[in-house]
Amino acid sequence: MTLLVPRYSAQEQIPFDRIAGALFEHDQFDDWLPDVVYYNDQLNEVSSVVARVKSLWRSDSFPSPNVEVLLLPRANGATVPALALPLDARLCAHAVISAFAPRVAMKLLRDKVYGFRFLRDGARIFDPPGEELERVFDNVASAARASSTGAFELVDIVAFNASAKPDRLVATLQGCGARPDECNFLRELAALGGRGLPSIDDAFSFAYNFYLQPIDETMKQRQHNFFRYRDEYFVFDERAKQTVESQLATRGLQGHVVGRSVDIGATIDKMKEEVVLSAPPNHEVHETLVTLPQGTLVASVSCDSINEEDCSDYNEVVFLRRADIDDLFRVRANTPLDAVTILPHLRDLNAKRATGVVLGPPFIGETESQAKYRTALNRGREWLGSVLTTGIRTGSSWQAGWAATLLSDVGMLSETEAGLVLRLLAAHSIGETAKVQARLALARSSTLTADRFWTRELPKTEYRRRGMLLAARHLARRNPAPWKALQQAVGAHEPQLIRHLTANIQVKQ
Repeated sequence: MTLLVPRYSAQEQIPFDRIAGALFEHDQFDDWLPDVVYYNDQLNEVSSVVARVKSLWRSDSFPSPNVEVLLLPRANGATVPALALPLDARLCAHAVISAFAPRVAMKLLRDKVYGFRFLRDGARIFDPPGEELERVFDNVASAARASSTGAFELVDIVAFNASAKPDRLVATLQGCGARPDECNFLRELAALGGRGLPSIDDAFSFAYNFYLQPIDETMKQRQHNFFRYRDEYFVFDERAKQTVESQLATRGLQGHVVGRSVDIGATIDKMKEEVVLSAPPNHEVHETLVTLPQGTLVASVSCDSINEEDCSDYNEVVFLRRADIDDLFRVRANTPLDAVTILPHLRDLNAKRATGVVLGPPFIGETESQAKYRTALNRGREWLGSVLTTGIRTGSSWQAGWAATLLSDVGMLSETEAGLVLRLLAAHSIGETAKVQARLALARSSTLTADRFWTRELPKTEYRRRGMLLAARHLARRNPAPWKALQQAVGAHEPQLIRHLTANIQVKQ
């Protein structure tokens, strides 16, 4: 199968250098899949990347790319389909989506719908996950105070990605102003995931936002008050909730209430009294309103004086609490971990860590920030081992892969930890993507000989090929044979990566 490339005038298309900059510099990759090299080699030669993709773009079509397909675990035991595109295909997809974005963006009710915006200016092109959540919660709290109930309910769509139909998305996008050739390009890429609308990256999340645009319009026409963040509706009365649920059914989806708040108005008034009656000045009161899938919705009221007359200008803020590394270790390790819940914790582990695996072991010539990261991570070493054990036992490739990766960040693997990673490699229920991560962990952070974990089978996809090259380069400290064999086998496909790894990873000759 080949993908037909849409055609644009110079005025319609965002320059590829800006698209590449957004992807490389602002981490608009699929955070849920630890890309083993994160295209660091390409970042060092970004002009070559842009030239290569421009050449691909000028062709009438290009072959369907090799992809990685994953099922991400959710807390309720369900899974979310996810797809990893190779770099060139991802850049082309961003070019198409950013080209039709200005035509369709105005069709979203942006005073009601938040998240995954198209950004016309600046370094980013699309908002990453989590942006605008504070704004949503602030608006929800204000609207709840003004409503007759003084509260709200959160209606979540059951298995949105798996249940959504690509044809419905295409029809909605075309109705909002996207061209048929653009929609077909998008549909062909999404179809590589096998079913539903697979999670891919921020550009696709922007496009998926339009799946629910007809429901938003119906809510507006019926004068219901609501807010939406991707596939979650905040509603303030029973009529609005019934409309959301009935409209979801017309699009083949099902919603269910996952959160109810307290009476926000009464809570805020009570908190104001506490502030007025409390000392010393600058007192602040926090109250949990509701615990939601995204985090804890908290109201905060404060004033600068204990005098009641000075408290008329009290502050009301609603914010989402973010986790630190210790919060991660308090998550139960003996059950499959929810990808949506756990990702904020993983991202917060190290602000400079853009991917699941770094190029060089952080315990060799580490910087001060890497040393602090490793020290903090080491506190949860036993927890990571339990997480890895559970991932292997339950067949969760995603969980097993990132747990092995983080263990290899801590330092040299113990005999027990290396044994766990070997169990991962032997598990039939674990997918090859996680096994690429496991081989890399053993290559960079163990003393095992190559015959214990290496494979002579050539990787079949770009993702695996790149991961195996990186692992082989680390392993070359102990055995240069895998590195030499891969260089010979895939050198024509990955010359830039091979040059980058040769220059950046010291190997004993």
